[in-house]
Order: sequence, then C-alpha cells, then structure tokens
Amino acid sequence: MGWFGSSKTETPNAISRQDRSKCWEARDAYFACLDAAEVVVAGTEGSKCAAQRKSYEQNCAKSWVSHPLYI
Repeated sequence: MGWFGSSKTETPNAISRQDRSKCWEARDAYFACLDAAEVVVAGTEGSKCAAQRKSYEQNCAKSWVSHPLYI
C-alpha cells in the first residue's frame, strides 16, 4: 500500500495524432457554433450548441475540454 491509499498506478494513454486531429475538429466546430450563436462565455450557451459540445467532450481529454472554458 502506498502513501495515499492505493498501490495501483494509472498510466495515461498516449494520444495519437489522429485523436488530436479529431479533438481539434470537434473543438473548432463547437467554438464556431458559439460564435454563430453570439455566445461570449463558453459553457453558458444552454442548448444552442449541445451537439457540438457533446462531440467536443467525447473527442477530447477532460483536461483539454475544461481548461479553455474557464480562461
């Protein structure tokens, strides 16, 4: 048992170039939708860009999705 309760270590999966490309495409589509809907703060659009946001969340790492929304 380790210092913090578990000896199990998780190794993050490396993201391939193809995965990054899918993420960037989904991100660009989401932010284009926000621009078209004249949304200033991402995450406050309600249901206007729901499909694009879902794709963005599915195709990108969680840290990549949450970080830019709060800058």
